[in-house]
Amino acid sequence: MRDISSKISKDSINRISIWIEALGNAFNYLQIEKNLNKFDSDKSQYLNFSLADRPHAIHKNLTISSALIEAAIINFRQVFSTGEKGYGISDNQKDPEIKKIRNELIENSINQLGWTNEQFQKISRKIKTQRNGLIAHYDGAIGDFKEIDKGISSRKMVGAHLSVDELLQFESLVKVIYEYLFKLIYG
Repeated sequence: MRDISSKISKDSINRISIWIEALGNAFNYLQIEKNLNKFDSDKSQYLNFSLADRPHAIHKNLTISSALIEAAIINFRQVFSTGEKGYGISDNQKDPEIKKIRNELIENSINQLGWTNEQFQKISRKIKTQRNGLIAHYDGAIGDFKEIDKGISSRKMVGAHLSVDELLQFESLVKVIYEYLFKLIYG
C-alpha cells in the first residue's frame, strides 16, 4: 500500500476498503451472471418442488442470474447508502472527507465512461430505485400497480429489473469505481 496516511485519514481508508470489497463482490457477481447458460431448456436445469401444496418448477440458472444481479445491486449501493461510523471506520454519509472522495469518484467515473452527468444520474437512480423499492423492500409507488380491468391488474415483480443496456452500464460503472478506489488506496 502506498503512503497515503497524510492525505486520507485511517478511518476513511477503512471505509473505502469496505467499498472496494463490496464493489469487488458486485463485479464478480455480474461476471458470473453474464457467463451463465441461462436458456438451457434441458429438464435437468429445472428444480421441482412443492410449496403450499402446489408444484413449482424453477429454472436454476435463471434464478441464479436474478439473485446475482440483485446481490450486485445491494453491494454497489454500499458506496452510496448509509453506514454509521464505528471504531476505525468513517461514517458513510456525514464524514466530509468521505463526501469529497465520493464526489471525486463520481466525477472520475463520468469522465472515464465518457458519460454526461445526466447519464450517470440516470443509471444511479435506476440502481437506487431497484435496491430501495423492489429488492430491499417493496415500495408500492415503484411497483406501479395498475388495475387493468375488473379482477385483472399488473405490477412490477419483486426483484431487479434492468434492461440489457442498463446491465452493461451498471457493470461498467462498478468496474470504473472499483478501479478508481483501488488505485486511490493501493496505488
